[in-house]
Amino acid sequence: MNKSYLAAFAFALAGTASAQSSVTISGIIGVGISSTSGAQQGASNYAAGNQVKMAQDSKVPTRLVFRGTEDLGDGMSALFLLDKGFNVDDGTETLGGLYRESYVGLKGNWGTATFGRQFHPLFNVRDDYDPTADSSNLMATAGFRMNNSVMYRTPTAGGFFAKMAYGFGEVPGDMAASRAIGAYVAYEEGPISAKLGYNELKDALGQGSQKNTLAAGSYNFGPVTGFLAYGINKGAVTNGVYSVADSTDTLFGIRVPFGVHTVAATYIIKNDKTASDADATQIQLYYAYALSKRTVLYSIATLIHNSNNAMYTTAHASAAPTAAQYALGARPADREFSVGIRHSF
Repeated sequence: MNKSYLAAFAFALAGTASAQSSVTISGIIGVGISSTSGAQQGASNYAAGNQVKMAQDSKVPTRLVFRGTEDLGDGMSALFLLDKGFNVDDGTETLGGLYRESYVGLKGNWGTATFGRQFHPLFNVRDDYDPTADSSNLMATAGFRMNNSVMYRTPTAGGFFAKMAYGFGEVPGDMAASRAIGAYVAYEEGPISAKLGYNELKDALGQGSQKNTLAAGSYNFGPVTGFLAYGINKGAVTNGVYSVADSTDTLFGIRVPFGVHTVAATYIIKNDKTASDADATQIQLYYAYALSKRTVLYSIATLIHNSNNAMYTTAHASAAPTAAQYALGARPADREFSVGIRHSF
C-alpha cells in the first residue's frame, strides 16, 4: 500500500514538473545536387573549374535544434537554445564545429533577455527579407552571429518592437577591441513588415570599425509578397574574399505561393564605391514543391555578373581565385543550378 502511495506521489510530481518545463528536439535536413560553372582554370594550384557535387541546402541549412523553456511563475520563464549545423553529404559539422546558436535567457512581460552566441540583429533583418536564398553572395556578410553577446528584445506594442545586442570583445585592458554592437527596430502589422538594422564591429585594436546599416521591408498583396532592402556598408566589410571599404546593397524580391508550389525571385545590386568600382549583380530564382507539410523538393538557379575584376561567387562554388590566379586567367564560378530535398522534423 505504501509503495502504491509512493508511486502515485512520484507520478504526480513528474506530471507537475513536465507541465512547468519542456524540451523539444527539432531540425531540418536538406541536401541536393549542385552544378557550378563560369570558372576557368588559370593556375596549376587553382582547381575550381566547372563542378557538379552534392551540397547542403543553401536556403535552409541543415541543423539539429534543442529548445527548452521552464515556467518560473508570475509570467516569467527561462529558456535555452542549442542549434548545431551539419553537412548531410559528408556528415561533417558546419562552421568548424561551432554551434549556429547557443544561448540561455529569461522571458517575461518586460521582454526577452538572452546570453551567449546568437544571430546578429542585422542578420535577422537581411534574412527575414530574402525570399530566395543567397543574398549573402553579394550583400555584406559581416555580423551574422555575435559571440559573448547579451541581447534584449522588447515586447510588441502597436506592431512595433526592437532588439538590441552587445558583444564583448574580451580583449584584456581594452573594452573597445573586437567589441560588437547591433540593433533593429521593427514594425509588423497586417500586410506590412519592416525592419531597420545596424551593426558596428571594432577591430582587434579597438581603433577601426566596420559599420552596416540595412533597411528592409515587405508587403503582402495577397497572392504575391514584394520585398525591398537597401544597405550601406562602411569600413572593412567582408564579402567572400573582399574587404570592401565603402559599398551599398540593393535587393528587390518577390514570392508567390500557390497551392503546393512556391516561386520566388531576387535581383541584387552591389555598388562598390571605392576606386576599384568592382560592382556586381545577382539574379536568383527559387522554386519549391511541397510533398507534405514537412517534406519539400526545391530548385535554385543563380547568375552573378561581375564587373571591373569583382570576384563574387555562388553559394556552392569553390573559393574565389586569388589576385595572382586571377591575373593568370582564373575566374570565379558565377552560375549555379541546384535541385534537392528538404525535410523538417
